[in-house]
Amino acid sequence: CFPVKRATVTASTMSQESGSELNNNKNSTSPLLGSLETFEELRERYENDIVRDEGSLLDVVPEGALPTDNTTMGFFHFVALLPFTIGDPQSEMEEERTVTSFFPLGYEAAVGIALAVQHLNTGELSLLHLSSLDQQPCPIRFTVEFVDTRLSAGYALNQAVRISEPLQESNEEQQELQRQLPSAFLGAGLSAVTAPTSLVSGLRGYPQLSGSATSAELDDKVKYPKFARTIPSDAGNANSIITYLTQKLGLKRLAVINVNDSFGNNYVHGLREAALIHAPELDILQITIESESTDESVKQTIKTLKDSQYQFVFAVLINDNMHKKVMTEAVRMDVAGNGRHNWVFADSFSTFIDGLRVEKGSPLHRALRGTGMFQASGMVGSRFKQFSAEMKLLNNPDDFSLLARMVPYFEESPYFNAESFLNPVKLSYTSFFYEATILTGLAACKAAGENNMTLSGDDLYESMTTYPAFESITGKLELDPSTGSRVPASAFYEVSNYLEEEELDPRTGKIMVRFRPAITDLYHDGEWQELTPFVFSSGKTDTPRDIPLPNTEQHFINTGIRIITLVLLAIALIMAMGFAGWVRKNRDSRVVKASQPFFLYLICFGCVILLCSVITMQFDTQNASIHGCSIACTATVWLVSIGITIIFAALYAKTYRINKIMRNASQCKKIKMTIRNTLKPVVVMLSLTFILLILMTALDPVKYRIHIEQIDKFGQPIETYGHCDWLNSMP
Repeated sequence: CFPVKRATVTASTMSQESGSELNNNKNSTSPLLGSLETFEELRERYENDIVRDEGSLLDVVPEGALPTDNTTMGFFHFVALLPFTIGDPQSEMEEERTVTSFFPLGYEAAVGIALAVQHLNTGELSLLHLSSLDQQPCPIRFTVEFVDTRLSAGYALNQAVRISEPLQESNEEQQELQRQLPSAFLGAGLSAVTAPTSLVSGLRGYPQLSGSATSAELDDKVKYPKFARTIPSDAGNANSIITYLTQKLGLKRLAVINVNDSFGNNYVHGLREAALIHAPELDILQITIESESTDESVKQTIKTLKDSQYQFVFAVLINDNMHKKVMTEAVRMDVAGNGRHNWVFADSFSTFIDGLRVEKGSPLHRALRGTGMFQASGMVGSRFKQFSAEMKLLNNPDDFSLLARMVPYFEESPYFNAESFLNPVKLSYTSFFYEATILTGLAACKAAGENNMTLSGDDLYESMTTYPAFESITGKLELDPSTGSRVPASAFYEVSNYLEEEELDPRTGKIMVRFRPAITDLYHDGEWQELTPFVFSSGKTDTPRDIPLPNTEQHFINTGIRIITLVLLAIALIMAMGFAGWVRKNRDSRVVKASQPFFLYLICFGCVILLCSVITMQFDTQNASIHGCSIACTATVWLVSIGITIIFAALYAKTYRINKIMRNASQCKKIKMTIRNTLKPVVVMLSLTFILLILMTALDPVKYRIHIEQIDKFGQPIETYGHCDWLNSMP
């Protein structure tokens, strides 16, 4: 780097020259982001006076160079690596290529970063609550450049290497091409792209701060020593996801489809770790899909899901093409869009579904109906409305013209001069990137002031990760110094439910469907708060099943057997009552008198009661509830017990009376045996029976139980029969 003398810091504001230029900017019709251009021009004006200490990240205009003596100014240069365009994969490493689509994250985040740089330069930090911080004027001014990563890890890595290449004094051509070295990197969007760029930035001593990369792998300080982020890592997100799925929805089984790379696999690892803490009973089935997402790999992934029979799916995918292929194939294989299977996604889903229009009734329409997404929320904090309002003000010709000179392909993008762009802010990541820029700037001011206008990568990174927590757009902003990631408890998390909105395509006359996100639940401080019910793929808010209902074969009493039994019962009842009638008719005959008619009546009555138990035995779950069947079981015990007791008590009393008479007759004794005398044994036996039956009914009645003959792989019954559990009740 540049060999220079060490400068001395003062607690002064900007120089008179830079201050007047910025004020003139404000008083003219210049862009609201005017400081970006002002300080870029100012830096170029003093380019020959700028020095950078070896190992420092600041470009310093030393004392005496500026019009006001005893004033030192430092320039801090952000390099924002963001995905702006997508082109032909075969030509992604070439400078000239055909752009096939534009990435909304890059453009909205770029404007958020530009607004943060403007606020740092002007000191307008009303979006933050900095009452606990040292708010002395900062002698550093900030500039920014935007670099398109093309959503390619390889291309982004080459750009990071090129931009961070140290300047050589002897190489005038290199100094001419790349005069301004970075001070810190922002980005680079997706985790798979951020990982390689942060390796390079860390090795070359530059901190890199992201507002969207969430892979838990980036917490590894050995591999990524200077990476930090204002969004929680996937390990922090996992706690909120698992508690929602298990405590709110009551899931026991979850299928996770993830891209087979470090981002996807670490995401699933975080879910498993969270499940061990919050829901040990949750069974997570991991199904991977290759990042190339070929047709064959997609088919195999969905076939594995179909074979598993899991009906609740959490998908961690990485790009629009992968989302489209997976969901289209899922509909074809009947594991999406059928009202039974439900899909929720990681935050990468938003870039696919936001702005998507599909024909009503198409496979994608059916697949995406009732879907949801988990993400750290950057749009629910108390200061978000103010942030969104300030972003909306930037949708004007002057600021768009300025941004077009800074942001790659902005004029060619669909967002240039579009009234809907920034109206409102659509992506949570925009808030996190704004905070990443602000935190880096505040930390740079703090560290530079403490180190005499010299700012090493280590000093800046330590200042960033240990910076006192403060209220910002997305809540209380606080980083964990051990990982560089945002403390999970300091952020909000949300569940978005995608609801259908129909519109008529005037060109084709077809009904098209857009999907509007509605926040249904918020998570903060360890608790989920429901804002509105979630509408699932069935179109209902009822909690869905995580596995299919079992096709259970229930064995009931055969209808033919019921009929035969009831016919025989009717015959037996007719016979019992017929015998009772015959006894009454022939009660005066010698034989009937000798047989003691009263006890014959009792025997017939006991038979009728006993036979009635056949009626209660007809009940099963085909014609009654479990409770009703249990009552029938208890009634059966009562009828059988009382009926048999009456029959045998009558026989016993009848025999006892005959024996008593015969014994006295053999002794030539006269005895009178009335019915009342012989009923005592009957009363005693019935009393004992009633006591036992009452105790049984009160303490341990007979219950109707379903016996499982066979189960499926989930432990659900597929063959059952019901019976009265006589053995486990009181005798």
